[in-house]
Amino acid sequence: MDTAVMAQLPYPDRFYAAASFAGFSSSSTSSSSSSPASASGRSVSTKLLPENLPNETQLLLFALYKQATLGPCTLKKPWGWQVVEHAKWTSWNHLGNMNSLEAMRLFVRSVEEIDPNWCAKEQSQSVQVLEDTAAVESASKELTKLLLEKDMPSLPKVMNPIVTNGKHDQVEDLSFSEKVDFNQSETPRMPEMERPVAEGIDAITTYLEWVPVIVTGRKPLARYQHAAAVVEGKLYVIGGNHNGRYLNDVQVLDLKKLSWSKVDTKVPESPLSSHRDLQPWFPQCAGHRLIRWGELLLVVGGHAKPGADTVTVHAFDTHSLSWTKLEVYGQAPVSRGGHSVTLIGSQLYMFGGEDPKRRLLNDLNILDLETMTWEAVTASGACPSPRADHVATAYRDKCIFVFGGGSHSDCYNDLHALDLETMEWASVPTKGISPRPRAGHAGATHGDNWFIVGGGDNTGAISETLVLDMITQSWSIQGVIQGNSAVASEGLSVEVSGNALLAFGGYNGYFNHEVHAYVLESPQSQETGNRMLPADAGVEIKQNTTSLGDRDSSSDSGEIVEPSALDEESDATTMEANSVVEEDSPATSRRGTPRNDEFEQHFQMTSGSRNDGLEQLRMAARAAQAEVEKLKVENAAALSSLADVEQELLSVRSQLQGEQSRSFRLEVEIAELKQKLSSMDALQKELDLLQRQIPTSHKVASEAAQKESKSGVWGWLAGAPPAPRYD
Repeated sequence: MDTAVMAQLPYPDRFYAAASFAGFSSSSTSSSSSSPASASGRSVSTKLLPENLPNETQLLLFALYKQATLGPCTLKKPWGWQVVEHAKWTSWNHLGNMNSLEAMRLFVRSVEEIDPNWCAKEQSQSVQVLEDTAAVESASKELTKLLLEKDMPSLPKVMNPIVTNGKHDQVEDLSFSEKVDFNQSETPRMPEMERPVAEGIDAITTYLEWVPVIVTGRKPLARYQHAAAVVEGKLYVIGGNHNGRYLNDVQVLDLKKLSWSKVDTKVPESPLSSHRDLQPWFPQCAGHRLIRWGELLLVVGGHAKPGADTVTVHAFDTHSLSWTKLEVYGQAPVSRGGHSVTLIGSQLYMFGGEDPKRRLLNDLNILDLETMTWEAVTASGACPSPRADHVATAYRDKCIFVFGGGSHSDCYNDLHALDLETMEWASVPTKGISPRPRAGHAGATHGDNWFIVGGGDNTGAISETLVLDMITQSWSIQGVIQGNSAVASEGLSVEVSGNALLAFGGYNGYFNHEVHAYVLESPQSQETGNRMLPADAGVEIKQNTTSLGDRDSSSDSGEIVEPSALDEESDATTMEANSVVEEDSPATSRRGTPRNDEFEQHFQMTSGSRNDGLEQLRMAARAAQAEVEKLKVENAAALSSLADVEQELLSVRSQLQGEQSRSFRLEVEIAELKQKLSSMDALQKELDLLQRQIPTSHKVASEAAQKESKSGVWGWLAGAPPAPRYD
């Protein structure tokens, strides 16, 4: 098995390959013992894995393998003195109710972390087993051939009915079924089986239709108004807008492994950087544009936080994974987002957009990447109206097409062209259908065709995929997708990777982070019908006749041979080869090899039936392939819905944690209030006591006053002291 094939094995085949590499036998899953020691089967082997593998890693692999093959641990906990069995049981039981597929993925990921080249090593073992098996089969076939040749005189004659003049006649067959089977078994594989197996995006076999791509790894945060580019088989996604929050992360999708990863960026010392304006990271922004320039990805403009007064240019190095803010000269344009940037040679042509004050623009500015100098250009002709969220592309470095976009109230469907020689704008009359006005769409160029995907107007998202033939300026609809699909979104990105279009993100009522692919045509469609059928390949190896040499010379000269003619010629050559073999045997020498028209008619009928059988097999294969693609789409939809449910679950969990924290705080406040209420009750009791003492105090004061008034002058004369006064 090829390493590329093994790398793209679906689950659970990929898991079983990794388990075989790690040294787990399939018999372990059939064990029915009630103890972990007997149910463990075969432990981790150090023959293929590193010898110094930690015990924790071995226990993890054991637990994941058992979880993937047998499910959650239901065995009885071993005694404490059984150290090994207890450790295995603990590791397995710790996984709880983990899903079997998730355990398989974690197992494979753990093996990859231990030995990234496990696929190649497992392949070498598989190849050795296949070679041994092939050697045994070859020896068996040789023995069968010798036995057939030895017993050939005693074999009965094989009679086949042939219709001649409306009657069934019995005609002696010239070939033995055993010999035919022997020849077919020696036939090599078809050439298409020996071609490199496609992987990643190239493995998609659904053409001219948007299909979801099943990816692994942690998906990026859903977003729109981001920017994307394809560099060396990887899709880079930078920044964007998520629910009003600007992003500055760099996400990478490996188009062969179909795995997402996040880049940890850094800022190196670079001669291109401005040391005065060096920033520790790329600012959060949306509505920017991403241009590939060699090994660099240039981010031009965008609505950033914190914002800038003029358009900034940042460079991301795809090799060093570092950011650099480039220093520019000249009169830099006002800061903006939703503009278009087109690379022609070493110059960037920027048109339109919306500034931070929400003013729409239709100016034209050029940045020379060699001198890093901005220049404002005044072009003549019918300039497009001020707009944002449009698309632009270059055609053969002679002109720039601008399509669509919108203002604060309207969307456009006009097509304009800028002649780069005369720097003159012109409105381009188009043929074909009249495209629907749109803004926030994405564009991608493949050959002379310009694909317009997604976007929306004031009524909703647009689900049709437009194609502009830039030679004839003719519009056509390539396909229509469901309105709730992520491709029918605003603010998505569409990039070209080989023979496919890749769409990511967007907003159509909710934020998306799905990847969809649109394969333009099959690579096999460019190949002619000059592939060799199995019978032809067998005859070419078995015989070296004059007629076969003539056929090879005719195919080399460029002549096209019909498949039916190849089948008839193959059958005739096979008949001649069988005749030669039979002439060497005693039975054939006694019986002779008569040839007549009836035999030729018989082989023509056999050839026709064989062609019908091959066609039926091809139709069955195509039907099976269509069913597989349908199941893949359904599986992708199920995985997408599962991912959404998981995200909702995480959100609910976070909300629940917040509510629990809030409930705890409320309980503390309630306890404090209860304490305050108890103290207030004590104060109230004291207040009531004082209020009850007030009448008594008033009575005592009144009695004292009366006593003082009775003593009067006589008391003074008698020398009695005055009575005390109560205030």
